[in-house]
Amino acid sequence: MKTIFYLLAIGVLFQAPLFAATTLNTRSLANPVTADFTIAINCNSGNWLATATANNSAATNNVWQLWSTPTAGTITGGTLEATINGGLSATFSWLDLAKNYYIRHYSEVSGLAVVTNLAVPTFASNANLTYVLKRNADMPTDNFCYGEDIYLDATGTTNYDRYFIAIWRRPSNSPGNFTLYADYGWTISNSIGPVTNLSEIIRFQGENPGEIFEPGYVYEVQFAIANPPNCIPWIELKRQFRVECCTDFFSASFNLETTTTPWGSLALEVDDFISYDNYATHHWTILSSPNAYGGPYTLEGEKTTLGHGPHTIFYGASPQRYYFVVHRISTLCGDYCYGQGEDDETGHDCDVCGEIDCSVLHNLCLAPGYVEITSSHWTEDWGLLWGAVPGADGYVVEVIVNDPKCCENGQEVQTRYYHTTDTQYLPIAQAEECFKARVGTVCNGETSWSTWLCVQDFFLAGITDEIKAKASQKGAILPDDPSAEFLVYPNPTNSALNILLPKSETAERIQLMNMQGHVVFEQTTPDQQLSIDCKSFPAGMYTIHITYADQSQAIQKVQIIHP
Repeated sequence: MKTIFYLLAIGVLFQAPLFAATTLNTRSLANPVTADFTIAINCNSGNWLATATANNSAATNNVWQLWSTPTAGTITGGTLEATINGGLSATFSWLDLAKNYYIRHYSEVSGLAVVTNLAVPTFASNANLTYVLKRNADMPTDNFCYGEDIYLDATGTTNYDRYFIAIWRRPSNSPGNFTLYADYGWTISNSIGPVTNLSEIIRFQGENPGEIFEPGYVYEVQFAIANPPNCIPWIELKRQFRVECCTDFFSASFNLETTTTPWGSLALEVDDFISYDNYATHHWTILSSPNAYGGPYTLEGEKTTLGHGPHTIFYGASPQRYYFVVHRISTLCGDYCYGQGEDDETGHDCDVCGEIDCSVLHNLCLAPGYVEITSSHWTEDWGLLWGAVPGADGYVVEVIVNDPKCCENGQEVQTRYYHTTDTQYLPIAQAEECFKARVGTVCNGETSWSTWLCVQDFFLAGITDEIKAKASQKGAILPDDPSAEFLVYPNPTNSALNILLPKSETAERIQLMNMQGHVVFEQTTPDQQLSIDCKSFPAGMYTIHITYADQSQAIQKVQIIHP
């Protein structure tokens, strides 16, 4: 019977000989015999070969076995992959770069049987993986502010034709395991930088783009390289960093400009602000006031924007009013607000200018904006609609029928009030009535009013039969009657809509709106005689809105038909 000795040896560097320990024949201790082998590895265009060679040419009954294990350097257990019987050497080819291997050698010499296990070396030492995390060009760090970009500097990483990046995370101060958060996956390239914006690639690229580095977490970067043609296996290096909210990191400052649109109206444009990509949402509140330094304020509108500026956030600005814009950026670390007036001379003197607490807006009782006259498709009675005001307790609508300044018809004046929590009210007046109306926002018992809107029916506009007759003729003239409001003809129309404005007033803007409140035609500083081509407008009820230089308004219903 043969006595079998198992000799275990751990792997050493590539191409260094690996020797089994000396073994003694227990039946004849005076005659020691050795049984050992070495392993040489080669790479042939991605074919990883391992050749085992016995060091004792007297060995017989050689058996070579290739085993795989889940752990590098392990030389026991695992899975038997291949066996070669006989010969003083054996070559195993096309080894899997994702596995770890060792070779078991059985041999006999002069009645002595020996088993030796040696780990198969890899080509990992032929590559180099190193990187640091940093903010911009600063020194390496592992603490970052929420919202700032995090860079991976892989200078010094060599011999790879692809790289892998994944982000894991766990809550700060948590002893739990990391969970996969963002998987950028593999990139087939032998160049990563040298500097890569990690924040950008997990937002816009990879397996599941759209992620951001949220505050309150510890993150772990799993960065790996490989080069299969050079038999370089998966090599990875993990680093951890923390993201927290930082004081004074976010700023909502911006620049406000008044521009002129191609059709001549004034608009408000914002620019020169930091977008913070998808770390923040940008909300703009547009206010107007009769005073250069602000107050009382009317809510003209609100707008949310994406990306860098410039953005036009408001059209139809009046040169008779002063405009103020508050920019609010909302982040996972809170809201930040900054306000600015369109007049550079106002500086930061107004109560909504400069860096402000966002609660300032909530504490203002703003008059409603987007106030429009509408009418019912069925009864043609007049209604009123307006934009919602944040924080409003409700709204009150004031209507003065036969108002002397608006109507000048000599009829009895009637005042009506309607209360609602909605942003519209119908009806406020009958189709044949002449009236002016406004809506007020109610906040903690205080009411802030919009400007008046004046509505005259076609037959109640102070226009005499003689003027109507002239208007129906080609080349109609402007009415001389200074009390006359604007004239619209023909009404209804299927082609052109003609408008005559009184000589006693200077019109600042004229708009044609559909019943949904959308402007389908607009012109600033119109002539006193104007024609609107209506052939392309859908049939239905519309309203003509005229704003005069003193900011008074006149509105009249018109109908477009297409027989």
